[in-house]
Amino acid sequence: MRTDCVEEPEHAFLPRLVTTPPATAYLKIAEGCDHPCTFCIIPTLRGAFRSRSEESVLAEARALAAGGVRELVLIAQDTSMWGRDRGIRRGGLARLLERLHEIGGLEWIRLLYLYPATVDSELVDAIASLPKVCNYMDMPLQHAHPDVLRAMRRPSSGERYLEILEEFRRKIPGVTMRSTFIVGFPGEREEHVAYLEEWLARAQLDRVGFFAYSAEEGTPAAALAQSVSSLERRRRLVRLREAQRKASERARFRRVGSVVRVLAEERRPLRAGNPLRARLGCASAWYGRSEGEAPGVDGGIYFTGEARAGTFVDVVIEGHATFDSLGRVRSREGIASE
Repeated sequence: MRTDCVEEPEHAFLPRLVTTPPATAYLKIAEGCDHPCTFCIIPTLRGAFRSRSEESVLAEARALAAGGVRELVLIAQDTSMWGRDRGIRRGGLARLLERLHEIGGLEWIRLLYLYPATVDSELVDAIASLPKVCNYMDMPLQHAHPDVLRAMRRPSSGERYLEILEEFRRKIPGVTMRSTFIVGFPGEREEHVAYLEEWLARAQLDRVGFFAYSAEEGTPAAALAQSVSSLERRRRLVRLREAQRKASERARFRRVGSVVRVLAEERRPLRAGNPLRARLGCASAWYGRSEGEAPGVDGGIYFTGEARAGTFVDVVIEGHATFDSLGRVRSREGIASE
């Protein structure tokens, strides 16, 4: 177990090149993974889990903020495990968030890839109490039926997952919740799919990604006989996406009429034939995200009015499309719209 902040030459690369939109940057806080998921090759490729030191993370975060970054996206194979290999049994990520929260210039701190067995109450409390930390939870669960989870060597059960979701909702009203699931894992049967379908109706997640199982060479699962045909995997994928669609649509409808803070990213042309052009009544519109949309995976918000890339605007949500919301600017940083 590492208990000191050892030298980390692999992170001595500041200033860092940022390839995302200028106001947003990813920050990796750990490398590797200790979890034995039978479908995953990451532990073999990247080794055991090892947290970056707190000072290493803070130094990079300060440099990014000084360069104009306003949204910091923390990532790792298991983000919520940060600090445990350095002797911090509980609350490690919560403590790191408190330190990051003190950095001037940062407006949003977003967490991706939490792991259900390493999420602790201290983390949930930190998200709830620190204004800069986005009210957003991304926790890949992969399945809900205990038989499939056992075959995947994933922790706990669907019932325990519902308890974790309830703690987030109870402590963080309005939290946006995202997860991902694997469909067609070897040995998955009809009753397992039906269980997951019913579980999704209970969970009422805002956004979900579904992936058909694909054998990864070198993983334990790759040695299992593939009992689910490719055609059946696709059918189950469509079935579960449809089951989740209703919950996702309800989440989007609930936003209509609300005012959300949006990070403006760019103005996008809306070509003839694009349904958004008719609905917004213009040939181009601004695109951005609220704290409820992570970059690259969740869609975003198209809105009319004045904005500037890399700044925040208050947007009234007036409707939604399949994946995106639609609205208009009510006010922008330092300026109220007429």
